[in-house]
Amino acid sequence: MPTYSKNVGVANHAVTRYRQRVNDGKKGLTHKQIERKIKDALSDVNPSSLPELNGGGYAAPVRFNTNRGHTRNYYCILKPSYNKDEWSVVSLLTEDMLDGDIRNLI
Repeated sequence: MPTYSKNVGVANHAVTRYRQRVNDGKKGLTHKQIERKIKDALSDVNPSSLPELNGGGYAAPVRFNTNRGHTRNYYCILKPSYNKDEWSVVSLLTEDMLDGDIRNLI
């Protein structure tokens, strides 16, 4: 079960997915700014309520404001890193993308 700290890593793939899905492909935010937004969103998540995924890891529900002014629900896909006390956000999916085999989506 993940526990969150400031040391949650954010993979480049998750940053790319944020740009594609939340910002509609528009640039404007730096890599570090997107990492911070993802980490801040995770600070509100209750780790004991996360569903475990078939491929391992967890799906953490988060909310982001899009660049069009809408608030949308997404899922940060968390996988354990080599250090078992740390977690990495490996992707950012929409709710409809969680259907089916998660390993094919990451």
